[in-house]
Amino acid sequence: MIQSNLRTKVLLAVGLIIFVVLGTSTLIHIRDLRQDFLEAIEWRSEALAQGILQPVIGRQHMIANIREMYGLLSIHCKQLYESNKEKDVAHVAVIDVSATIIAHNDMTLSDTPIESAVLCDALQHHTQTTILDETVYHTLVPILGTDNTYLGSVDIGVPKSFVDEKIKNILFQSGVLLGLFLVLSFLSISFLMYVLLTKPVRRLVTAGQQLAEGDLSQIFQATGRGDEIALLGTAFN
Repeated sequence: MIQSNLRTKVLLAVGLIIFVVLGTSTLIHIRDLRQDFLEAIEWRSEALAQGILQPVIGRQHMIANIREMYGLLSIHCKQLYESNKEKDVAHVAVIDVSATIIAHNDMTLSDTPIESAVLCDALQHHTQTTILDETVYHTLVPILGTDNTYLGSVDIGVPKSFVDEKIKNILFQSGVLLGLFLVLSFLSISFLMYVLLTKPVRRLVTAGQQLAEGDLSQIFQATGRGDEIALLGTAFN
């Protein structure tokens, strides 16, 4: 009973420490992975946006407002979306300086104002950024004129579910590895405790019981040990 209780207490204490340390490191790792996913989405979206930026850049000296390129931009948005919708692209749009959609892969959304406060605020900064608006990550790539005047932004959308699914898979794999490591740690620590602590303590208990019965010939063999168990055995002898 003593041996079982002692081993259980130590195993629980060590297991709790391992769980806290590994759990914390796993959560930090998942947070970093989410950030890496968002950066990857932004890089990919920026590359896709070049298909729309190139025709604008080629005609910068001819236009003062990207609304003048409505037809061409609508075609590019539609083509870009159709060729990438199987790669988790939710939408492709062009937004002007007044936060109004002037081109979209869904033609019914053309010439409609942006109603999301989060998206409107991000557009005011005129910089490339990726933000989450409800269920879609928006990567906004600014369109600049020849004198670096802000003309609008290309908006590439990626479903939030895409990132969540990736994180979910990694979380599952991390949970399996964490559980496996805990089991292996418990088995290893339990074995070491049996060899280094439980077994010698049991021998001392057995010798003590025989001494209590009148057998004074009991000797504890502590050869090769230099720890507290050896000191206890020496004192016992």
